Amino acid sequence: MRRALASAIPPERKSTIKMRPKLGPYESTIRAWLTEDLKVPKKQRHTATRIWQRLVDECGADVSVSAVRVMVRELRS
Repeated sequence: MRRALASAIPPERKSTIKMRPKLGPYESTIRAWLTEDLKVPKKQRHTATRIWQRLVDECGADVSVSAVRVMVRELRS
């Protein structure tokens, strides 16, 4: 309340650091796959679900599909 009365402009929000303990070790692998996808036609590129499947099958990762989708979305932007 005191801050609001002291200034009409709200303070800047603190940015949170996103911790990904399960996906952290696989981030470089996902980045490599997405970088390789830039060389192939658009129809042949990995979807987030396909990346998740490869992580589970090839790397034995125990991660959720939604976590992979969020990471892929952030890396593509």
